[in-house]
Amino acid sequence: GGGYNVILHEMAHQLDMLNGPADGFPPLHRSMPVSAWKRAFTEAYQQRNVTVARGHAPPIDPYAGHSPAEFFAVTSEFFFERPAHLEHHYPNVYRQLAAFYRQDPLRRSPV
Repeated sequence: GGGYNVILHEMAHQLDMLNGPADGFPPLHRSMPVSAWKRAFTEAYQQRNVTVARGHAPPIDPYAGHSPAEFFAVTSEFFFERPAHLEHHYPNVYRQLAAFYRQDPLRRSPV
C-alpha cells in the first residue's frame, strides 16, 4: 500500500485519546521511557517541518504536519503499511512504535 489506511489512522487517534486529548502522546507501556518517546517524535516532527519549509516534499503524508496528533496517526499508518519507508526516514519513531505496538513489521516471518 501507499501507507494510507484510515482504520489504522483512526485507531491511533483512539489510542492517543486514552489519556486525554489527541496530542501525539498516548499512554505508554511501563517499560517505555517517556523521554525517549518525546525526543523521537519531537525531532522527527521538527525534521519533517524543516523539510517542507525548504520546499521539499515530506517523506510521509503531508497531513502529518497538521499537528503532533496527526503525525502520530500517520506514522502509525506507515508503521504497519510501509514499515521500511518509515524506518528509513524516521528510525527513532519506528523503534518507539515497535515498542508501543509490541511488534516489528520489518522482522516478521513471511506467512
